[in-house]
Amino acid sequence: MTTFNPGDWWPRDRNKGQRRQRDTRQDNIGAEAALSVALCVCFAALAPPALMPAVLAALLLVAAIAWVGVSLLHGIPPGGQRATSWDAALLCAAASLLLQVGWPAARLLP
Repeated sequence: MTTFNPGDWWPRDRNKGQRRQRDTRQDNIGAEAALSVALCVCFAALAPPALMPAVLAALLLVAAIAWVGVSLLHGIPPGGQRATSWDAALLCAAASLLLQVGWPAARLLP
């Protein structure tokens, strides 16, 4: 009978004996950003009809802050050739701002 070794649970690279690093490239960032916007719309639909635009704008702003957190935690630099989580944060923040500017009932501040 062998002893318990928690190091056997982690996937290791056969050549180096180290754990594999997670790929920081996010190829499907557009789908993930659309999913976060759709989730915000679903949660905003639970609010009363008079408050729905304001709640949606607030949830989109929270989603943008969450995407910025993802970018910082993964160490992804802003800008570049590919779409990154910074672009998803920009998309959510822009949607929140356009909703607040375009729909007077959605203003967060008077």
